[in-house]
Amino acid sequence: MKFKKIGVLVLALALVLSTQLTSFAANGFTDINESPYKEDIQLLYNNGIVGGVGQGEFAPDRVITNAESIQLLNSYLHLSLAQFTFIKAPEVTDYYNIATNEGWYQDALIIAAVNGLPVDQNLLPNAAIDRETFYYLLVKGLEAKYDFATVKVSPVEISDNDQLTPDKQGAIQRALSMGLASLDENEAFRPHETLTREEAAHVIADAIWYMEGFVPNDTPQDLPESTDDAQ
Repeated sequence: MKFKKIGVLVLALALVLSTQLTSFAANGFTDINESPYKEDIQLLYNNGIVGGVGQGEFAPDRVITNAESIQLLNSYLHLSLAQFTFIKAPEVTDYYNIATNEGWYQDALIIAAVNGLPVDQNLLPNAAIDRETFYYLLVKGLEAKYDFATVKVSPVEISDNDQLTPDKQGAIQRALSMGLASLDENEAFRPHETLTREEAAHVIADAIWYMEGFVPNDTPQDLPESTDDAQ
């Protein structure tokens, strides 16, 4: 009888712990407590914009890839194929030279291409994205969605401006003017440095708050709730 009571207590304790862990996983990630961008990641998760890498983890300090970045931007900009009609189902190889039709990223890359996001046709999906490319795609997506490309921007001096791709300089200046990007202590943008997953989440969170002022009805509360993990 004594052993039966102990067994019942152990089972009850296990159920409590299981419930607590499940509840925590449903409300965020298990590995973001030390991240300086924890609240940004949580905001994006709560609004269905980011998923994890599996087992309740976000991998905040891992470098974000091109494919992951495109999926993140698609989710934030609410891009989909719903408004398009196709004669045949689109494939990744219809739009890209190197990406394959078998990768996990195929839907994300197709959605971006069909919606006109200016992604490089020679994209390497699993390579790390650089700062210049991430901010460029974000700004071009925002311009297409909200039509504010005609708003004049006063350019700022960038000490490594010669390292920027010429046709991306305007987007970088706009990102700086919107407060989505910033220069370092040397007034440099560092266009070829990579971004971590937590840094990318921070940029998108800043974009959400910036656009709340530009488009009052596009607030985080209007976004869908998260349902499951994604890449």
